[in-house]
Amino acid sequence: MKIVIAILILGLVYIVQRGLYERHWNKGLRVSLFFNADFIECDEDSELTVGIENHKLLPLPVFHLKYSMDRSLVFKEMDNASVSDLNYINDVFSILGNQRIIRRHTFHGTERGIYNITGCTVHVRDFFLISTFAEQVNNNSLIYIFPRKFKCPEYDEMMKGIMGELTSKRSLYEDDMSFRGIREYVNTDSQRSINWKQTAKRNDLMVNLYDHTMDKEVRLLLNLDTHNMLEAGKLLEDAISLASTLSRGILKKKVGVSVATNGMMMDMENYEGHIHFSDITERGRAGDRICPEIGRGSDLSHAVTIDKMLSSIVKSAGINEFLKLLDVEIKKAVTNVLYIVISPYYKEDIVEKLDRMVKNDQSILMIVPYYDKFGFKPERPYMRGWEVKMDEV
Repeated sequence: MKIVIAILILGLVYIVQRGLYERHWNKGLRVSLFFNADFIECDEDSELTVGIENHKLLPLPVFHLKYSMDRSLVFKEMDNASVSDLNYINDVFSILGNQRIIRRHTFHGTERGIYNITGCTVHVRDFFLISTFAEQVNNNSLIYIFPRKFKCPEYDEMMKGIMGELTSKRSLYEDDMSFRGIREYVNTDSQRSINWKQTAKRNDLMVNLYDHTMDKEVRLLLNLDTHNMLEAGKLLEDAISLASTLSRGILKKKVGVSVATNGMMMDMENYEGHIHFSDITERGRAGDRICPEIGRGSDLSHAVTIDKMLSSIVKSAGINEFLKLLDVEIKKAVTNVLYIVISPYYKEDIVEKLDRMVKNDQSILMIVPYYDKFGFKPERPYMRGWEVKMDEV
């Protein structure tokens, strides 16, 4: 009889607690997933923070948080993850009433792109571990992985050539907003530069000194088409990395940089799911659009704007779009800009456009990424090759 009573009591307790869990298991429950940084460089580490808050007395003895993300984010020391087409992660918690748990996962960014977590699924067991309750939780967290930066003698040599070109053709003017100091007046100084307040104090003519600003701009034109389609993805990624590395290096020299490309980016507002950038040569999705032009900027924060745009590239709009871009620059006929054209494609149609720019006295440097096994022979003085190892593909 005691056994029967015990079973009845146990059954009653189970029914009561199951009812409580059915009605209240997700009350006061907060789940958050967010990256600890907005962006990182390729091959750097960052953290994903998982937060669980249970704002009620009812404990959650077994709590599963399931989510997935691109496998290009390589997680360290995570036993509860499986990797196939994506990283499938199952975080397991045991949460008491009115408890908050924070867990951080370190990951390594291996490929350029934008990586997001749009949602996760919560699975909770009751106190007897018999009934399961589930709910989909919306989430909106993303991180930019910036293009890989080159650090090699070949790049250093290229930068020396670019800065030499800028130095030989630059024009300098005084920037009235950049005060540097004062000195005594000499006959060649303009009367406008006289500092009358300091002159009165020192009883001698004194003039203001200003820093000089470089009236020069580098315009990067990035073409994402190739001379041939054999293993084109690596060449295009190196072209993007070159644009990123050069723009940052030039900005560090306090030279203005602008960027235009025929690359296409994903429509982020109308896209749900994982953003994968494994092969830029694949066909784009409906809604992909040409990357917006990045106007001139001259401080290092401008490098972040450029890198975000380069990170978002998923496809190419084709060579015709790039030729149209060159036509616009030909019509402008701007001569105080150094054009750096990065293009693995160097057929006659693009060379003809660049020749016209040279005839307009526009400064041109064309950088052509090419595979070492195929070689590259410059056909114009403004051409320069960038060797890519075929065996690294």
